[in-house]
Amino acid sequence: MSLQLYSASAGSGKTYTLTVEYIKLALHAYESRGYFRRILAVTFTTKAAEEMRSRIIEFLSGIAGVDSLPENQQTTYRDIISSIQQDYQLEHIQISDAELIKRAQHTQQQILQDYGLFSVMTIDAFVQRLSSTFIEELNLPSQFEVMLDSNQLMDQLLDQLLDKVNQQGDPVITNLIVDFAKNEVGEGRSWNLLRQNLHDFLKICLSEEYYKIKKDMDPLSITDFLQIEQQIALTMAEINAQLIDLASQFLKVLSDAQIEGDMLTGGKNSIAGHFNKIINNGQFEDNKLGNLRKGVESGQWTAKSQIEPIKSQVEAVADQLTNIGQQFVELYDANASRFFLFKLIKKDLKKIALLASITEELQNFQSDHAVVSISEFS
Repeated sequence: MSLQLYSASAGSGKTYTLTVEYIKLALHAYESRGYFRRILAVTFTTKAAEEMRSRIIEFLSGIAGVDSLPENQQTTYRDIISSIQQDYQLEHIQISDAELIKRAQHTQQQILQDYGLFSVMTIDAFVQRLSSTFIEELNLPSQFEVMLDSNQLMDQLLDQLLDKVNQQGDPVITNLIVDFAKNEVGEGRSWNLLRQNLHDFLKICLSEEYYKIKKDMDPLSITDFLQIEQQIALTMAEINAQLIDLASQFLKVLSDAQIEGDMLTGGKNSIAGHFNKIINNGQFEDNKLGNLRKGVESGQWTAKSQIEPIKSQVEAVADQLTNIGQQFVELYDANASRFFLFKLIKKDLKKIALLASITEELQNFQSDHAVVSISEFS
């Protein structure tokens, strides 16, 4: 059978056309249990599915009892019978009026007897029926309902999560939510919109993109994420401490030699100014370290235009500066990329842990209420 496409605007008779097409399929072959069992009609809305089921039953009833209908109604259904026969003839199928009426009577009776097999349904209902066939493979409850309203589902999950804070005093969840709130305020969002912002963020766990990585996330618990954060923080602190220690050593050499930072290459923008800044801030920063690299490579730490007394003063400690500077550059180049990557990961790791917690709540909710989010079938 060839593929047929119908394009029509609202109110142009799409339901009528599709109903006739359904009946044409249902009656084109005789089966004792009803050929309608082989047909699937899918709609977008429940209302459309109900309307189409109603129209199919109405048309079958009209064709089945056409001989006993008033004359004005007979004309309508005789026209439908004639239209169906004409289409059959294009497929080289010849069916008389009497045979078509008989098949309509049989099909109508079979549909009423086995209404559950009358497959005119929404896409969501079809997915649920199909999924029910593979509940073990899909790890679904034996009896489940598809929950279509993701906002309602997220509200219920958020209530459960907040209940762990308010009623049970769960310290881990409490800290995660407090940290989320601090980040939101720090990024300029209103404290009064905390629940809505939390709702919008946690809704990520219902998205198709999240389900692509869900299998990699599932083995990790909230504790795992917090341990990862702790390990990252320790690694970052170790790298940071080593670099700041080298920066301090560099500045001490200058101080002991009574050399001001602006005496070095770059003046006020010399490496000494950068080192003072990271020591005061307690954390090194992303920097190309241009003046430091030039000094390490050349062994020269003053500009050519610098006066001779200062040049001599700096040259006296140049080897020490070069040695410490080289250690700093090597340590920076070996660890900076990893450090700044860890910094980005650490920034959102507690948010990811929060996603893990809501995913756990989702699994518990689905198990307790025998429901599955529609997002799982995306």
